[in-house]
Amino acid sequence: MATITLPEDISIKKIKEFYNQILDMMKSNDRDMVVDFSAVKRADLAVYQVLLACAKECREKKKVLKVKGASSTVKGQMMLCGIIRTNL
Repeated sequence: MATITLPEDISIKKIKEFYNQILDMMKSNDRDMVVDFSAVKRADLAVYQVLLACAKECREKKKVLKVKGASSTVKGQMMLCGIIRTNL
C-alpha cells in the first residue's frame, strides 16, 4: 500500500511537491493508495483539484484511493468537490 502523509499546511505553495508524490504513487504497482490528512490543519482548493484528478485516474486504472485522518471540515470539502461520496 502506497501512502502519502501530508504536512500541516498543504496549499498552492506546496502543490507541486504533492502532485509529484501523487504521480509517483500512481506509477507504483500498489492497488491501494492512501493520502493521510492526519496532520493537515489547512488545505486549499489546489489540493482537492489534484485529489479529484487522482481519484478519476484511480477509477480508470482499477486502483483504490483512500483518505485517512481527515478532519470533519476536510471531509466536508472533499464531499463538496466530489472526491468522496459519503462522510468517511
